Amino acid sequence: MKCSYRTLLNAFQRCLGHALILDRRLEHKTTLLYGSKKKLSSNCFENKAQSRTRSGTSSKSATSKVSSISNRPENYFDLDHKGSTSAQFIEAAYKSIVHSDDDIIALNKPVGVSVHGSRSPSQAGSSAVIDSLSELSRRLQTPDLEIGLSLKSFYSGLILICKGSKSKGKLDLALKFAASQKLQVLSYLVISVGIPTCPLGTDLSTYIRREFLHNREMSVIQEQNNNTARKSGSMMLASFRVQTLSTNEDLGVSLVEVSINKDKWESVETILSHWLSPVLGDNIYSSRAQYLMGVPFRTSAHTVPPTQQRLPARLQAALEDYDPGLTETSRSMPLCMHRHKISLSRFPRKDSVPLILTAPLPLHFVSLLKHLGLNTKYVH
Repeated sequence: MKCSYRTLLNAFQRCLGHALILDRRLEHKTTLLYGSKKKLSSNCFENKAQSRTRSGTSSKSATSKVSSISNRPENYFDLDHKGSTSAQFIEAAYKSIVHSDDDIIALNKPVGVSVHGSRSPSQAGSSAVIDSLSELSRRLQTPDLEIGLSLKSFYSGLILICKGSKSKGKLDLALKFAASQKLQVLSYLVISVGIPTCPLGTDLSTYIRREFLHNREMSVIQEQNNNTARKSGSMMLASFRVQTLSTNEDLGVSLVEVSINKDKWESVETILSHWLSPVLGDNIYSSRAQYLMGVPFRTSAHTVPPTQQRLPARLQAALEDYDPGLTETSRSMPLCMHRHKISLSRFPRKDSVPLILTAPLPLHFVSLLKHLGLNTKYVH
């Protein structure tokens, strides 16, 4: 019986995926028997690092790691916001404004700060951006502020606050139009492990489906459309473009810009892992990119569960040199992606010129780029 090359390759990947699961189970049992020794671990992140619930909240350990990094810019929120007073949080939020006009306010939000407030018990009592709207409204002499474009707590970058319900309606229409026309209005700067294997600098599209896998809700790349899933809201068509800005081949790491029309459902992480260049700090989707004798290959999202990110030895050593505390249980690497640009068309009116908003990278992000030998001349 003859088998095609593709059939043999798929069978090999399935077998290898099962072998990886058995290997991790064996490693876990070994750790239980002999203790958690550094030489037994091939990863510089602990299990708590950057853990995220299905609702998209980040763990307390992820926040504590970022708050330990020095040289944060003064116009950023205090990332250790549990220890800050409401007045201090509001002052920091006010200083983080990067744009304001008659319709919207743009804030540069750091990682670890929630926009709408966290439901996680570990973050109970933490300040959220929505809690500061009334005071911001008083300072800016603008009534009825409301969140226009949000961002999960484990991301940093631009969020939009609308000045009234009419402005909110205009923004919603502009974003829906952009999504329907496949306009890549949202751009992220990402540190990726590896070089993306997709065509670079080219407009691409893919179907992303939301499924319940490995005891959590996750996103999966689909090659074909499913009208039933589209109508039920569990599948979307994402239009995106990936551009590599800088690469350190010795460490196996890159600075990448990803522009996309819809960024919900962890779509950027899903796409980059699918193209064998997972986001640094991603412990949810990075396990889909595995290595065989140093060569990356794609595994099935249904076969390999989420696990703490495994890094090339040289990159792991470089990160430990950057911050020796990365291997400590109480600290973790933040998700290295930042929403740095929003390009709005037909806002606030259909005949309006395009509005381009940008937000600088956090200083700890820039510091890490320099340490990893990635060129920052493209970062504004």
